[in-house]
Amino acid sequence: MVQIDYKLSPISPPEEFGWELLDEEAIENKVAKALEIARLNKVDIICFPELSFSKEIADKISKTHKDIIIIGGSYYYNGYNVCPILISGDVLDPPYRKCTPSVFETDEPTGRGMKPGNIIYILQTSCGRFSVLTCSDYPEFSERICRYDKDCEGVDFIVNLCCDPNISRFQEKASSDCDIFTIDVIQVNKAPEDNKFGRSCVIGREHDGIKDLLITEKFRPVTDVRHKLCEIDKESMLIVDIDIEVKGPLASTKPDYRGRIKITRDKIFEFNGNEWLAVTTNH
Repeated sequence: MVQIDYKLSPISPPEEFGWELLDEEAIENKVAKALEIARLNKVDIICFPELSFSKEIADKISKTHKDIIIIGGSYYYNGYNVCPILISGDVLDPPYRKCTPSVFETDEPTGRGMKPGNIIYILQTSCGRFSVLTCSDYPEFSERICRYDKDCEGVDFIVNLCCDPNISRFQEKASSDCDIFTIDVIQVNKAPEDNKFGRSCVIGREHDGIKDLLITEKFRPVTDVRHKLCEIDKESMLIVDIDIEVKGPLASTKPDYRGRIKITRDKIFEFNGNEWLAVTTNH
């Protein structure tokens, strides 16, 4: 997951609803650097926050990155909030468009609002079976996705892209879904701004002893969200290995139990000036 900082301004002309990136070139450079780090670390799937892309950025990376699944940051196009999903360099078509408007995307009180999409994808890939839900689509559709097609046991994980100053409002729901359906939720948000946004995280079931260890190692915050396993702040990138073949950890731990989620500190990257820097510690 890549938590990056960006600023938005209203799209002009006013007849078309939406917001667009300010300093798009700088954001494009950050996206390119994150993709290069992902390539070097043999990442299978990379995801960016809601509204951190443009159509031009999505078109460019589709031509150069064919060996990684990219859940691109969304962008407004013709009034829709479009999330480009790239598999083997091909952009999923028709695209996934956010279906449920957030508060600032409704047509009240201005009379203009986001056009709702009408397609939710469940993707079967070599990296697992998953869905992508942008922001407020998560509470609207997560249960239906998890209950879909019982013979295939629903999905392994859900990617939840956000640009939300209060992302924690979805995290209790995600934690509950992890309990009921034994899934993981990859939730990526815009980098913090004035103590808002941030707190991108992985939510998934794990043994209590391992969760306590994650707190000790400062990957997991002290939190009321039961299944939050790790969290990042600032403009940063986190790489996590998830064993989707081993669902639902046992109530008691065997001596050799290593958990489903593997988080290592040397896989955290922070953006500083013009370079992504690896944050490492001796442990």
